[in-house]
Amino acid sequence: CFVSWLLYMYTDRPRGPCWPPSPRAGLALLVASEKCLPSNTTCWPSQDEWDALSDSLTGSLLRPGGLIQTAWNDAIKLKNRRLDITPACAIMAETAEDAQLAVKFAAAHNLVFSVKSTGHCYSGNCLAQDSLHLDVSGLSTIVEDDAVDTITLGPGANFDGLYAEVDATGHQAVGGMCGTVGPVGFSLGGGHGPLIRQHGLGVDNIVSAKLVLADGSLVEVSEAAVATDPSLADLWW
Repeated sequence: CFVSWLLYMYTDRPRGPCWPPSPRAGLALLVASEKCLPSNTTCWPSQDEWDALSDSLTGSLLRPGGLIQTAWNDAIKLKNRRLDITPACAIMAETAEDAQLAVKFAAAHNLVFSVKSTGHCYSGNCLAQDSLHLDVSGLSTIVEDDAVDTITLGPGANFDGLYAEVDATGHQAVGGMCGTVGPVGFSLGGGHGPLIRQHGLGVDNIVSAKLVLADGSLVEVSEAAVATDPSLADLWW
């Protein structure tokens, strides 16, 4: 599964000048050894199937050599420029439903699948060769809720945007040092930062999270959700 949205707690104390280094890992799905590749015409989706997927998306489906080459280059760009990984196509998600459709399509056709949020996966585990690649950088929502002292972040948001938002309102958020890192990789690494002695790790400040699972379903996990449905306990943990 991967994080679709995160809801963070924040405090109203000023943010300090020192931020921690970003965690090494980003979002990635494990690639099985036997998957359908573009070279296998017997299992690779037909043009009609790709067109149907494209038509169902709110976002866009990109391919190498397409009309929007700049968008393609952005979709496969990683912070580690030494890596040379080219997926078969890329979905630029604009909604959670786009992410669900991507997961379901990859599963139905047994495709290699990869996911990237901000691209801080220096080992390249968020981008796979010949994969159906899902780019969630466009899901960069940052919304504060002063009534309950929380902020909702999309998986494509980064700390530059988060800190600008909370600084403008006089609040403080538990986050990382590198401004182009986002909440996904930061949280999956535990969320180490200068405020952990005062406010705990980044993961300790997550109130709830929406996740797209391997079957394409969308679930929201939180303490309250687990109390209602104990089967969500492993996802929340």
